Amino acid sequence: MAKFLCVTARYLSRTYEGKEWPPSPTRLFQALLAGAKLGEHQKFWKESEEALRWLQTLGPPVIVHSQGIEGEEYLSYGPLNQMDKLLRKKGKKRRVDYLVSVETLPPFGIHPSFIALPPEKKVQTYWTKYRDEIRHRPTVFPPDEEPVVHYLWRIDGEEDLARRVCRLAEWMVALGWGTDLVVGEGRIVSEEEVGKLYGQRLVPVDQP
Repeated sequence: MAKFLCVTARYLSRTYEGKEWPPSPTRLFQALLAGAKLGEHQKFWKESEEALRWLQTLGPPVIVHSQGIEGEEYLSYGPLNQMDKLLRKKGKKRRVDYLVSVETLPPFGIHPSFIALPPEKKVQTYWTKYRDEIRHRPTVFPPDEEPVVHYLWRIDGEEDLARRVCRLAEWMVALGWGTDLVVGEGRIVSEEEVGKLYGQRLVPVDQP
């Protein structure tokens, strides 16, 4: 009887902020890798790396996912990633410590001209110069729809490596954006159990 590796992510929120729904297998791989490198999990990196390299050889998975609807777009603001801006402005060949010393800006430091501003101008200047606009168009799930996505690979033997991937699934924190928190689960299931999974199915098609 055929067996499948099933990696499941159950979302803690009914709003998914990531760019695409369901998250691509690449995003899943990134989430598994991030969990493997988190805290005490790094002690098992040798085993985790072997499992991740094996997972890469399995090809694209079947994806079973909840049906969400596109929400309304809204705008939010967050702190500017100042270092990225400086690197683009000054050029990647410059040293980072030199960039900061040449143009000391919040949050790295306070420029003398910034100190000289009146209090109300300081607030206005900070938020107009050091913020980024973030446009969101989330995927929203109705009350009767559990936000969940399953990734399925058929496995022929290699159950030991598959069980290591199951452990990595339990270490996942987020899948999508950093705010898309999940409870991860990994298990080995039968073909009959695969057929009982509820949701829309995305099946990979061989490319010519």
